[in-house]
Amino acid sequence: QALLLGWGILALPAMAESPAPMEDELGPEVPVPAEGGEESPQEVLAEDGVVEEAVYESIGEEQEAIEAEPAEAEPAAEGGSDEVEGAVEEALPLSMEEEQEASEGVEGGDEATPEAEEGEREGSGPEEPGPETGEEEASPGHMPDEEGAGDEEDAPGEGTTPEGEGEEDRGSQEASGGATSPEAEGVDEEYDGEQAGESPIAELEGEPEPAAMADQDDLEDDGCSAQDFLAEEALLQDYIQASTDVARKPNLLVKRSLLESEASGESTFSIRAPGSHPEVFSSRLNDEDMQIFAQVFKASVPCLALLDLSQNLIGDAGIELLCSALLGRRARELSFLSLRGNSMGPKGCAVLCSTLKACPALLHLDVSQNALGRAGGLMVVDLVQDKANLLELSLADTEIDIDVLVSLAAVLLTGRPELRLLDLENPRVVTLQEEHTIHLGRMLRVNTHLSEIHLGKLRMRDEGLRQLVAFLQENKTLRALDLRCNELGSDGARHLAVLLEDDCQLTRLNLEGNRIGEKGNAEGARALAQALIKNRLLSELNLNHNSLGGEALQVLAEAVDKNTTLESIGLFYSNWDQASAYKFHQIVHDRARILPLRADFATNQVDLRIDVCRVEN
Repeated sequence: QALLLGWGILALPAMAESPAPMEDELGPEVPVPAEGGEESPQEVLAEDGVVEEAVYESIGEEQEAIEAEPAEAEPAAEGGSDEVEGAVEEALPLSMEEEQEASEGVEGGDEATPEAEEGEREGSGPEEPGPETGEEEASPGHMPDEEGAGDEEDAPGEGTTPEGEGEEDRGSQEASGGATSPEAEGVDEEYDGEQAGESPIAELEGEPEPAAMADQDDLEDDGCSAQDFLAEEALLQDYIQASTDVARKPNLLVKRSLLESEASGESTFSIRAPGSHPEVFSSRLNDEDMQIFAQVFKASVPCLALLDLSQNLIGDAGIELLCSALLGRRARELSFLSLRGNSMGPKGCAVLCSTLKACPALLHLDVSQNALGRAGGLMVVDLVQDKANLLELSLADTEIDIDVLVSLAAVLLTGRPELRLLDLENPRVVTLQEEHTIHLGRMLRVNTHLSEIHLGKLRMRDEGLRQLVAFLQENKTLRALDLRCNELGSDGARHLAVLLEDDCQLTRLNLEGNRIGEKGNAEGARALAQALIKNRLLSELNLNHNSLGGEALQVLAEAVDKNTTLESIGLFYSNWDQASAYKFHQIVHDRARILPLRADFATNQVDLRIDVCRVEN
């Protein structure tokens, strides 16, 4: 066998010097070598097929025996490749030209090499019907065509002739242009992906979205109802037991809220525990109680709809416990939160605002009467900017400064937040130029969501009110304006009269605690009286603590008598005389009035004298 194969190799140069190969045997014409007359690997493959065809004709009997057992060639090519290569190297040493061609074939990665051809012949033996061996053994990075392009399609013993194999080799190489096979490209891409740290499993399953990375608790919370926790007073007993374990007295209002929620039969429950209630004033909630809340109510948080912990003694530590257990993403039904009048500072406010951004249903937030300062106020402004669905916000008495007011006005100027109620009463304003009033006025001119705003104790003066009124004349959505406890005089009252006479949509106006009638001045009251006669929308007016005298009260009484839409008026804290008291006595007891007038005072006639007394609520 070695001699026969050697004869075929030695015959290659002679075949190369012969004229162009016959197209009827080898197919299309083989390209002529480009340099030095060296033979390309394609020519070697084509000529090798011709030589081996002659060899097969001389040993026909052995060929028939091998064709009957074609599967034996592949194990020989795979299992004993090392031993066969050694035998071929000893019997058929390579020439210098063939070594050069072999090195070029390895570098290109797409041409057959003499070593590969010899490996094929040794693996298959002279008895095989074709020059190809079996499977590819190239690495993913380099896929040299050692067995020819037709190995995968035409295996030995399937009736493929050497001429057809040569045509397929040349056709596949010309079509691919020396590139690797699609299978090899897929292997390269998979290998590169593994090197870059990409897991094939991650490619198939996909990376999880951030919204899909929810806690297991969130999945278990779906479909839960408050009655699942409140049934047979289970949640109430847990709260009592947890309070007893730490030697704390259970809050009476918390117990009452749980019982009322169970009796209502609703799917949500509420906790109303304001510390200003007479029954719990001496045992208000503190940070230790928040630890109990975190332990008892954590599982039922998805069903919590209202949480009122106002006027208690909760500090920053208690706020952090509250945020970790009762607030955040799991509080899906929480719409009302009141922490008014506690001991929360800037640190607790930062944690609270960060946590409330994840509460999807929060509509009402009250953090009034907490020392938030400038830092805490800016945190609340960031929360308002992030939560466009927040409807009510109270920041009264929180020690915010003018920077917070301007920032909040700038956020609301965009129109994205949908706040309906805003309470900014009593900030720490030290400026006398009233820049904050101008910024708030510009916001109110274009804001179409706010219907109620509280601007009490902003140190607003007559000039600032004049600019505010100029902006409010373009606003058609504001219904309630609170300007109590400012520094407005009779000139400010005249500016407001211009607003009320115009097409104003205000229904409630609070001017309590100003200086409209100071030193017996009745001009401001007279201007307001003329506006009330023309106005048909205002229903509530509060003029208490404005030093209004008898003349101012009589003028206002005549206007109220002619106005048919005013339903409530506050005038008790004024300087009454008998003439003004008698006039209002007639109005209050007038049964022919279309809408009865509700007032914070009542009049009684005793011995031709009218006495005015205060009425609660």
